[in-house]
Amino acid sequence: MRRKKIITEESKQIIGDLLSKERYLALEPRLNLDVEHYLKNRNILEAINLNTIRWQSQQNREFTRILVTANTSSGKSTLVNALLGLNVVATAQESKTAAVTQIIESYTGTRIINNENLIRAPFLMKKYTSNRLAVIDTPGVNDAQNPKYVKLTKEAILKNNYSYLVYVIGTPGSIEEFNYMRWIIKHVEHEKIIFVLNKIDNYQASEDNVISTLTKLKFDLEKIGYPNAIIYPMSAYAAYLIKRHEFANDLDNDELDEYEYLIKKFKRPQNNLSQTKVRNVKFLDLLSICGMLAFENKIRGELNYETSIH
Repeated sequence: MRRKKIITEESKQIIGDLLSKERYLALEPRLNLDVEHYLKNRNILEAINLNTIRWQSQQNREFTRILVTANTSSGKSTLVNALLGLNVVATAQESKTAAVTQIIESYTGTRIINNENLIRAPFLMKKYTSNRLAVIDTPGVNDAQNPKYVKLTKEAILKNNYSYLVYVIGTPGSIEEFNYMRWIIKHVEHEKIIFVLNKIDNYQASEDNVISTLTKLKFDLEKIGYPNAIIYPMSAYAAYLIKRHEFANDLDNDELDEYEYLIKKFKRPQNNLSQTKVRNVKFLDLLSICGMLAFENKIRGELNYETSIH
């Protein structure tokens, strides 16, 4: 006769969200103990009492909340998926394209909870960091057919319940970007704002120049009252492919071709976006050259491998 387990899958999910990765992995073998074993070891249940776990978690591990915003077609969803290393955002928002969605870092798999715009997901990184993330993904603000998107996003921004606001710029210099930057700078504390200049993978050496684009962007920001802005140039798409190749190894043939092309492109000195060489860690080196590592270190408060770009 098959014996029941004392901890349900739902309880394991809750425990995984509350604990650090090290604590969860240490505890996981105990979560599968059956009733007979538990009766001989009552102290085990006490050790995983959810109230105690929740209190310890709140004391020791706070989420860093990141709100991500952009005009449409800026690569915002790609950036969120690159943080995760998974195609989570597109799947989760197929039926909720106008929703503000929160994605919290978990260690027990990926799933949508109760259809309440809350997702638990692993944020894949080679080195586990102590600072767990919660990403608030907002709708694009310049969709003329859906003006309610602007209202939803601005309401989320004005709540001010985040550590950083990440503004993803896809088309620098456009009137839409300029106007939205002006609104952001007016309503958000400047020390919370991080700008991401995305889609660097689309730049062509004969036509585009990252340095001149950054210089112009900084000039525009100074003109509207925000000097010394923090700007991260990157290819979120390259980072997304790099993480999937490293952790899941599930790229199809077309994606594998793109992965190899982008790696070659960013390894060229004129395209390399890294500030510091990451030695003997190939995966982190690849994230560095496409600009993702510096950004991820910034929002996690990690400076182990590379300093942030200003």
